[in-house]
Amino acid sequence: MALQAKDLLSAALGGALTDLQEVHLSHKGLEDITAIGSASNVVNVNVSFNRLVSLDGVQLLSHLQLLDLSHNKVKSLKPLSSLIGLQVLKASHNKITQLASLATCTSLRELWLQHNQIASHSQLLSLTTLSSLAVLFLAPNPVCNSLKEDHRAASVSAIPSLQVLDGEAVSEADRTAAAAYSTQQAQMPSADLESAAVPEQDTTLSPATSLRTGRAAAAAMPSRASLPSSTQRRLQTLRTKSTGLRQKKSGDTGFEGIEGQLPKFDIDKHGNRLDKPWDPYGEIVLLHIDSRSSE
Repeated sequence: MALQAKDLLSAALGGALTDLQEVHLSHKGLEDITAIGSASNVVNVNVSFNRLVSLDGVQLLSHLQLLDLSHNKVKSLKPLSSLIGLQVLKASHNKITQLASLATCTSLRELWLQHNQIASHSQLLSLTTLSSLAVLFLAPNPVCNSLKEDHRAASVSAIPSLQVLDGEAVSEADRTAAAAYSTQQAQMPSADLESAAVPEQDTTLSPATSLRTGRAAAAAMPSRASLPSSTQRRLQTLRTKSTGLRQKKSGDTGFEGIEGQLPKFDIDKHGNRLDKPWDPYGEIVLLHIDSRSSE
């Protein structure tokens, strides 16, 4: 017995849905399917091509075997974690980022996840418990781009039961590559694994880091005394640019001098300015060479 949208709505208002085996509600503009929870014996649900952002209600379908929720706006699969009998899940073209909720769906045989927002290989590792999973559609997803040529090897390594990946049969070459990938990951130092799992960070330096970097750069520069005397005569000393510093430039001889004083203050480890009149990093001296002169 199949059920269309208008029948579901009328039944949800006053009828019983316990006799239903299939529910077909694709292309209906649905934004909510909470009422479907009353169809406790349903085994096949198709709610594809709607406007769903949540799967609330589906967790009550304890006999569900096939669920098609493709082409919606679903972000979380958490309501599916209780569906231990689910065998086929079609969830392509959504906004899914995490797969951990599927770890308990141990009856899954087919999983369609293409065109979502899955970005981390760790999400594939969430599926290692799915020993019956034979068919996986994952590409395209951000994780496939990040893994590049290792995409198939990493997927088969995480889910050895796979027979078909992205529409192509898993070959012996794929399994050999998967074994090599597993060995490589096992030998990778923990620090490398952690850095590989951390998203790209903002490279903007804090004030404290900037000062430490500047100090290190200044320390690495040759001392003035170690330079040839002819070069020393062309050197003009500059301090680090800061509030209150002004540079005087001579038309022919480069920088002649500097006016103003370098403000001195202390900063804590977080880069916050303190009131103590002390510069823990000392004065940083940069050397300016007039490139117009020659040895």
